[in-house]
Amino acid sequence: MYSIRQRLTCLLGAGLLLAGGCATNRHTGRSPADAGNVLPATPPGRAVLTPKADAYAHYASGIVYDQRNQPDQADQEYEQAVAADPGNEQLAVDLARRLMQRHEMDKAVELLTRSTARRHATGMVYGWLGFALDQSGKTNQAVVAYRTAVKRSPHMLLAYHGLARIDLQNKQPQEALKVLDAAARQPKADAEFLVGLAQFLVATGQTKALPDSETRPRVRALLQRAANLKPTDPILLQRMADAYKAIGEVASATRLYQSLLDQQADANPAMIAALREQLFQLYFQSGQRDKAAAQLRELRNADPTNPRVHYLLGSVALEDRRYADAAASFQQALALAPDLEPAYYNLAVAQISLHDPEAALDTLSSARTRFKLNFLLEFYTGVAQAAEKQFDEALKSYTSAELLAKAADPARLDEVFYYQLGMAQERTGAFDDAVKTFRKCMQMAPDDPEPLNYLGYMWADRGVNLEEARTLIEKAVKFKPDEPAYLDSLAWVLYKLKLPQAALEPMEKAVRLSEKAPDATLFEHLGDIRAALGQWDAARDAWRKSLALEPNDAIKKKLDAAPAGSKP
Repeated sequence: MYSIRQRLTCLLGAGLLLAGGCATNRHTGRSPADAGNVLPATPPGRAVLTPKADAYAHYASGIVYDQRNQPDQADQEYEQAVAADPGNEQLAVDLARRLMQRHEMDKAVELLTRSTARRHATGMVYGWLGFALDQSGKTNQAVVAYRTAVKRSPHMLLAYHGLARIDLQNKQPQEALKVLDAAARQPKADAEFLVGLAQFLVATGQTKALPDSETRPRVRALLQRAANLKPTDPILLQRMADAYKAIGEVASATRLYQSLLDQQADANPAMIAALREQLFQLYFQSGQRDKAAAQLRELRNADPTNPRVHYLLGSVALEDRRYADAAASFQQALALAPDLEPAYYNLAVAQISLHDPEAALDTLSSARTRFKLNFLLEFYTGVAQAAEKQFDEALKSYTSAELLAKAADPARLDEVFYYQLGMAQERTGAFDDAVKTFRKCMQMAPDDPEPLNYLGYMWADRGVNLEEARTLIEKAVKFKPDEPAYLDSLAWVLYKLKLPQAALEPMEKAVRLSEKAPDATLFEHLGDIRAALGQWDAARDAWRKSLALEPNDAIKKKLDAAPAGSKP
């Protein structure tokens, strides 16, 4: 069923209506707006129109004035259209909505009140009258209008929404649920009604006006009922998919979006792109990275100049630790959109991960010339500087990042930040500060083995707080029993506690687990432990392996000073 505006727009486009009134059909002498009605013969020069045709003529003139950006004249024509055909409720509602958009609520209320005065006024007019009264702050009158709307037109969704919204504003969530449940019980509700009701519940859940425990099962039930009616309208199906996504029903949302994509293969490119973006998000959210990336590649093929697509491809690659691919995608995104700020920071992360901190610092320097100083800019600069072993500079950057976050976004100061800060403090010799920072980090993330191991090893290497160091490292090893770095820390603290025999097993295991990526420090520690046990041949062998991986004068001195004999 076409609205009046749609029908008139078609007629205007066909050149059948003129601004001065209603053109007649050259063959029949009848008004196109009143096709089928035979008009009485009239003298030349006089135009006699039925009320309905007169209304259409005024409405058409209103559209013309709208197109000319003459709203006052358009309003006059629309008002005359309503006056000419007071029984045309859609015409009255359209004009009322126009008035409300311009915040002329009193005029809208007056117009709709006149329309409801008709004996056979339907719930549609009462529903919009309720809305206008509600927007005017006349809540009690709005409730009366909404209830009348529901009584006269039981499927008037706007009225149920209005009643529930008023109950929620009055802090009566259970009353709101009664209204919505009454709407859901309406017999012969079509899919449009059910989905609209579901979307209202989704919105109330998202704003916490109603708890998820109340909204989610209702939304799920409404969407299932709508699905059972087998709707085919793509827009309605997309709304259903959106609602499923909002309540976390990823599988159902994905299935609907994919079905829509298959059906709309030749549809509007913008719609195809929107569907692919939704599928990307769902696949990414559910851990199906390959499928997520496939949607992005399709988007890139369709529009290779879209920087957002390249940025998202980079984000997927970064999550998958494909750092070279990530860097290439972020660079492409920045080539297309130099002001895409997040791409600079993610590119820097990829470059640091590729062991190219110098490139990362260049990237961040470019960002510094474009954007206001912020936490991410300072934080990633510190990470890159630390990777370059510029620890004093890194500490300055972290301190700046901390001050910026405290002023604008304290949530940024998480365990990741404090771990990086603690490492920089330790490397610059600020051991007491590092201890405080790592303790804060462990409070934030008690199950993260990294700060446990780092603080424990820091103490062990300096030969202080050895018992607490052992406790921390043993906890880290419990979290990750096969992590070579943690096993090395455990062996080292046992060695410092003068328990070389106990240290030998975790040290050998650490070396064994690192065969594919041998580490000079592990072999040095193994040599020291062997030496403490008097196993000089084995010690010399371990030290030689360490020197083969990385020259070290201190190890060479130990090797040269080792006695020739060895315990069995």
